[in-house]
Amino acid sequence: MKLIAAFIILGIGLVYWSVMLKQRERDRIHRGWLRLPVVDKYNQRNPLSRSGRNGSACCYCGSRSIRQLGLEARNDQRRVHACNHCNANLYRTYR
Repeated sequence: MKLIAAFIILGIGLVYWSVMLKQRERDRIHRGWLRLPVVDKYNQRNPLSRSGRNGSACCYCGSRSIRQLGLEARNDQRRVHACNHCNANLYRTYR
C-alpha cells in the first residue's frame, strides 16, 4: 500500500514538474517577444523604412521581404515579423 502511495506521489510530482518547466519556457518565449520593438518604433529607428517607400525593410540586409509568424503557434495573436533573407527577427505586432 505504501509503495502505491509513493508511486502516486511521484507521478503527481513529475506532472507538476513538467507543467512548471513548460510554463517557464512559455514565459521565456514571451519575454523575448516583448524585447522586440513594436512596428512604429522599428520604423522610426530604421532609415530604410523612412525612405519614402511603403512598408518596412530589414535593418540588417535591407530586404523588403518580411514574413510574419505566430509566436508559439500559427494562430497565435502575438506576431513576430522576420526577414525572409537573413532570418532576423525585426519587430512584433499583436493581431
